[in-house]
Amino acid sequence: MNILGFNVGDLRLPLAEMEETNLNVLKQELTNFGFKF
Repeated sequence: MNILGFNVGDLRLPLAEMEETNLNVLKQELTNFGFKF
């Protein structure tokens, strides 16, 4: 949600931050669906 512009803060356990390569893949897929950052 943070990368879509909603400031929802940090993740809580058991979730963890994504690796940079996976984050880039997610951003590309969201862009393909029409999301803008």
